[in-house]
Amino acid sequence: WSEEYRAEVNKTLNRQFTLNGKEDILVEYFNILEGKVDIDKFLDKYNFDYVMVNKGENIYKHIKNDDDYELVFKSKNKITFLFKRKYSQI
Repeated sequence: WSEEYRAEVNKTLNRQFTLNGKEDILVEYFNILEGKVDIDKFLDKYNFDYVMVNKGENIYKHIKNDDDYELVFKSKNKITFLFKRKYSQI
């Protein structure tokens, strides 16, 4: 997880929430789950080295066929998968 893209939420006394100027990646991820965001644009924007997904999610269906990623882990129950970007230095 890169701190460069982490959105930190600050709660003020009047119960308003503000971000520290960074994008809220969690909202974007939920939008992907709902099919509201282009997956390629999301992956290119953040340039993830690793992506953990669950079987059945839109992003799983997309990334398992993406030549830029390779499967490096799957859970025993074959529900959770970890993909690594092939050109990553990590």
